[in-house]
Amino acid sequence: MKNPHFVNLIYSLLLLVTGITAFTLRYLESNDFQYTALIPSLFGIILLSLGKGIKLENKIVAHIAVLLTLILAVFALVMLIINSGDGMLLTRKGIIFMIVLTSSFIVLGIYIMRFIRIKRGS
Repeated sequence: MKNPHFVNLIYSLLLLVTGITAFTLRYLESNDFQYTALIPSLFGIILLSLGKGIKLENKIVAHIAVLLTLILAVFALVMLIINSGDGMLLTRKGIIFMIVLTSSFIVLGIYIMRFIRIKRGS
């Protein structure tokens, strides 16, 4: 992919929508506010703000975006593993974790392939 900033934009928007959806569905289901459901949205906002630096090929900003994506992926994986024994995988919460986890690993793969391509000079 020649446009990592576009990948970052799509990923950021997906995280924003996922977090807001999780928050809203939790409220509609239980009539309480679960602010931790907004964690993906927070990461989405931060990654969205890094978009210009990624577009300008700022290496530090790109590495920060990769690190944040990795942190979110590990967090989602750990939470999924911790809660998998409770039959959570097919619940709203489990589906949200799987969306975040899957999209994070796809984006990480794209970023890493881009870094390798740059290192090789092609």
